[in-house]
Amino acid sequence: MSKRLTEEEKKARALARKVARKEAARMDRQLEEARRPPVKSLTITIEWKPSRIYGTTPHGTAEVRYHGGRYEMVDGFRTQGCGYDKTSTIAADMFNRFLIYKLWRKRPEDPKPYGVAVGVDYRYFEGGIGMTCFPAIAEYIGGKWEVIASGRSFDVFRYVDGEATT
Repeated sequence: MSKRLTEEEKKARALARKVARKEAARMDRQLEEARRPPVKSLTITIEWKPSRIYGTTPHGTAEVRYHGGRYEMVDGFRTQGCGYDKTSTIAADMFNRFLIYKLWRKRPEDPKPYGVAVGVDYRYFEGGIGMTCFPAIAEYIGGKWEVIASGRSFDVFRYVDGEATT
């Protein structure tokens, strides 16, 4: 004779499955972030293009060189709006995509520079903080920050890993 579950038991089991799926997804994301390929250098090129609504908006391209010789160009980093530093938002997006693995090597209790969030189960670089924060952020993750060029309609920055040999 099989025992029938009450509605409360069904709800409790459904909630337990939902929590387990959410935890598994969080763990998968953390593992994927921590296992990103090590970056030798990241060159950030930002072009300021006309926008009918916001005047000009930044469009970013990442040139990524990995340890081991692999190379990648990724376009499509964009942001818009008013009232925050859009250049640093694009730089933070690129750091989150390519350099997040470095934050998983840090402990939450260690001191960190402005613009870096390191918690027990999350890590990320914050955007909209201003470009003057990136030298300290680069040093914190074991690299060097360079301003390569700047003009009326473009900016070029580079992060170079401290373990990189040129």
